[in-house]
Amino acid sequence: MPNDESQAITDLLTPYRKLLEAGGVTGEFLVQQIWAELHADKTSLQKVKGEVEDLDAQTSKVVAQSKKRRKGEDGKPVSEVVETIVAVNEIAWDVRQKARMDAHRIRGDYPAEKYQHSGPNGGPIEHAHTIESLPDEMKVELHNMALKIGEAVRGRSNNSSGA
Repeated sequence: MPNDESQAITDLLTPYRKLLEAGGVTGEFLVQQIWAELHADKTSLQKVKGEVEDLDAQTSKVVAQSKKRRKGEDGKPVSEVVETIVAVNEIAWDVRQKARMDAHRIRGDYPAEKYQHSGPNGGPIEHAHTIESLPDEMKVELHNMALKIGEAVRGRSNNSSGA
């Protein structure tokens, strides 16, 4: 049975999850996105001097060529390829690795991330912020906010347990 703190956190996050799902960001959508990213490719353009002859048809293709016209020895115009732009399909390793890491994180394969904030020698962080130093109107406002949050959390947990 979850404790009150974990139930409160769940209750606070539930509306955001519902909003995401209403916008189409469902578990199935995320699986499809990760699957696509695990098979991601990218195309890079490379400029080559002269004409390219031996291209691997599955990974490369000529996109453009620039030609220079000149007169041949017989006086007739001759074109010669000066530069060729080749599109090369490559595996997008960076995208694939990030997708793999996301998949592992979602599956829970990594240990939970732990954030610890502490002062020198692992002691408490020294600070000068105290409630007493706040203006009276801010103290009242903070008190009222805390009461509203508490009422909302209690109301949600009471409603969800009665359903």
